[in-house]
Amino acid sequence: SSPSNVMVNGVPTNLVQVTLSEEELDRIAYPFPMLVYKGHTMLDKTKTFYAPDGKAFTVRQLATAIAKAEKENKDKLEMMGMMGGGWYFEGL
Repeated sequence: SSPSNVMVNGVPTNLVQVTLSEEELDRIAYPFPMLVYKGHTMLDKTKTFYAPDGKAFTVRQLATAIAKAEKENKDKLEMMGMMGGGWYFEGL
């Protein structure tokens, strides 16, 4: 059975940090040439990322793109006077 998602202050308590090897970071994670990322609904704006090789995103490239989009969303929400912290990426 899988562990239950117990939430504390809106964050799952069963999150585990995993360290990936260089080989794992260089594996294909998203086999498409373009990623359209939509952040918080109040921002009503998408951000488009293109795979550097024009074919697919590696784990490292995908993580970098998502981190960049999340940072921009957090910064914009804070400029609007909203709390930008506490958001986390939930999946593709």
